[in-house]
Amino acid sequence: MIIRRLEKKDMDTAKALWRYAFESQEPFCSWYFDEVLVPENLVGIFIENDLAACLQLNPYRLWLNGNSFDTSYVVGVITNPAYRHRGLTKELMTAAMIEMNHKGHGVSILMPFDTSFYSTYGWELCYSQLRYEIPMDMLKSFGHSQGNFTAVNAKDHWDALQSIYTAHLKKYHGYIQRTPKDWEVLVQDLRHDGGYSYLLVDDTGAPAGYIFYFLKDGALNVRELAYNSYWAKKSLIHFIYRHKSQVSKAVWPAPVGDLDFLFLRDTIKPTHTNIIRVLPFMAGRVINVKNALETCRYAKDINLSFSMEISDTYCPWNNGIFSVIIKDGIPTVQETKDIQPDLSCSINGFSRLFFGAVSLEQALFADAVQLHTRGHSKNLEIIFQQRNNFINEYF
Repeated sequence: MIIRRLEKKDMDTAKALWRYAFESQEPFCSWYFDEVLVPENLVGIFIENDLAACLQLNPYRLWLNGNSFDTSYVVGVITNPAYRHRGLTKELMTAAMIEMNHKGHGVSILMPFDTSFYSTYGWELCYSQLRYEIPMDMLKSFGHSQGNFTAVNAKDHWDALQSIYTAHLKKYHGYIQRTPKDWEVLVQDLRHDGGYSYLLVDDTGAPAGYIFYFLKDGALNVRELAYNSYWAKKSLIHFIYRHKSQVSKAVWPAPVGDLDFLFLRDTIKPTHTNIIRVLPFMAGRVINVKNALETCRYAKDINLSFSMEISDTYCPWNNGIFSVIIKDGIPTVQETKDIQPDLSCSINGFSRLFFGAVSLEQALFADAVQLHTRGHSKNLEIIFQQRNNFINEYF
């Protein structure tokens, strides 16, 4: 058995395995492997020259807790059916974590098909989304027609898309800091799936919002909806309502905490009409505790110290007791021994704290962390704050 990064010569085999596992259709599959994937971002297990298993480590910049992180998005974890039930996934995930650490990626994200499956390897659910499912008639009174819409061309409009995206997510955390290439890939992916994308501008031509969506099975399914003002949101909802002759309902994602449901028409009798659900979306993991903490920058008036003990089955460099000293907002982390830690937890508990998925109080209540020095709780609450995370990337 050989575990290594893939090379260009391996890509046809990787594509065939992807098609088998995910039933990907053309032209998406060929476009994705030819234009998006880079061979050295794939890790594979080879048995007698056969590609037995592989995964992708797609690189991004992640805006997390007010700091920017190099991260790997783990995608397409596949085992060839001829080699399943041999424990190859464990070998592959372990190799991936070693590779991410080698790249200096202190944190990682992953969209789990089952949250408990990847929890074994240290990834815990850190992001959820609201999912609106609203009959078209319920949108009539909410939206209004204002501004002008034009079809999106990523190369011409990426500045506009980026400005809207940044404004829309300014109060959220955990999102990808998209590049021009990311916008191009997003729009091309949408088109390969038969989707549409429109940019909203105000009467002066300034960008105000955008919508990416599909028309399928009697529904307008929004992939992404973003705006920089309330009037732009109402205009985008009215744009959706204009499709009432084509579809019977609209479905769109939103960050947890979104309050659109308070302003939409609904009925209570004979039954509730609108459906709003909270859905699990993305898991997060700290790959290197020292790297992740030292990448952070806090307010310059923060000066504090604490120690913590981390247990990590798959990343041995995280096992141990760490002394954290923050001076003028800049952390320094050193491994230490023979001291009583202020805090102890598994990498699972630490990852949820670091991503801001839970507060320190919530983590303590759930027994995900243990606090040994009560006097340090206020300092730890400054560092580990609960955040409203939102992300909308699919590969």
